[in-house]
Amino acid sequence: TEQPAAIIVVDANEDKNAIKEAKTLKIPVFALVDTNVDPTNIDYVIPANDDAIKATKLILDYFVEAIKEGKK
Repeated sequence: TEQPAAIIVVDANEDKNAIKEAKTLKIPVFALVDTNVDPTNIDYVIPANDDAIKATKLILDYFVEAIKEGKK
């Protein structure tokens, strides 16, 4: 029932509504940002090719490990 501490967005073009809602609720947004994305509403921009599956998986794996470490 609590709102998330942050959201992670892989495709900022596809998830514009999620980003807009997060900004309304003052939830920080982490997003992979390709050259075709406007980073204006994103709090933490991660420059990356969001179409490259291996790169996306690698970055998300880093998020998973950071979250696990933070929960310890």
